[in-house]
Amino acid sequence: MEADDVYLKLAEKLKYPPSERLLRILRKTITAEEGQLLVELPKPVDELAAKLGCSQEYLNNKLEELFKRGLVVVAKKGYYFPRSVVQLHDSSLSVSEEFIDTELLDLWKELYQAELRDVLGKQWASIGQPLMKVLPAHKALEQSPGVSRDDILAEEDATSMVKGAESIAVVPCPCRRAMRQCDAPVDGVCLQFDRAAETALRKGAKRLSVQEALAAVDLAEDKGLIHVVPVRSSLIMCNCCGDCCLLINPCREHGTLDKGLIKSRYVANIDGEACTGCEVCIDRCQLGAIQMRESPSSKEPKAVVMPEQCFGCGVCVLDCAAGAIAMRLAVRS
Repeated sequence: MEADDVYLKLAEKLKYPPSERLLRILRKTITAEEGQLLVELPKPVDELAAKLGCSQEYLNNKLEELFKRGLVVVAKKGYYFPRSVVQLHDSSLSVSEEFIDTELLDLWKELYQAELRDVLGKQWASIGQPLMKVLPAHKALEQSPGVSRDDILAEEDATSMVKGAESIAVVPCPCRRAMRQCDAPVDGVCLQFDRAAETALRKGAKRLSVQEALAAVDLAEDKGLIHVVPVRSSLIMCNCCGDCCLLINPCREHGTLDKGLIKSRYVANIDGEACTGCEVCIDRCQLGAIQMRESPSSKEPKAVVMPEQCFGCGVCVLDCAAGAIAMRLAVRS
């Protein structure tokens, strides 16, 4: 197979529209010989070795190398090439720094800004079922007088997720690593648990203790990041920003946040009398749920939460110097 054909086949496996920008990323990260192997996946190692004319020992070593570079994913049936551009992005950009350089990051950023953002904005809306859900900031709930500990379910408590995990790893945020659109931390906040953690550790991720992971949760909240977890899994906890996230950013721009994310059971509420109109909460809100409005009781505009647009992340609560914002259980239709 010719080299160009190899990269076109890999692009087809990613189910992405024809794109020279994507092909540049594939050529940058994968040799033609490696591409020949990746095109054939998934297949048993003995069958692959016979087809490619190499030893099984060589093939096993090569597959493990590609795994550590984030270019293959491990499943019960063995190794396979990522099934989507997003999976390739997340897998290959959350690996050790030795496999990442500025040129590669620039290629991913160019792809995203030029075309992937629009592709994803439409894709997330068409799936029919949100893939991720928002967890409220645990410190925001603690600071909200109207929320009792008994109100909080274990599956919506970030600290319970951490304490219930047998194994915890932290990986670089692939979105902020590539996009570089904000000053939120790239390292130290994206957590993986149990089976996902063990996979990440094989790729060189750092193992965390429970206390270290709880500190990572606190850091994410202090930096205004939103806890986001898969709808059907408890194996990862992303801590997302609206500027770089490959889910939040395109959905926000296309007005389809409710198609990509499930809201928490909570909503923020602002005490108009206590609000000083400083507008910090507007900067803090990643999802555009707070506006400044004229107040009949004040000469200055006050912040107001639009409940229908609030996803209940709680990050606005934590930076309100006046203590004017609190969480409450929402009544959602």
